[in-house]
Amino acid sequence: MLVGIMKLDETDRALLALLSTNARISTVALSKKLGLSRTTVQSRIERLERRGIIQATP
Repeated sequence: MLVGIMKLDETDRALLALLSTNARISTVALSKKLGLSRTTVQSRIERLERRGIIQATP
């Protein structure tokens, strides 16, 4: 069994799809497109960063 694999839900996949088309999109714009709060979007992005799925840009 593989350890550390993170299952992505539909929202995570939608978030990644949006980020793949525009990595510099704001969390406010993402939240509007996803129908989520800005805080929720930011938390999901941070979780994806911690898991190494995405990397923050300086």
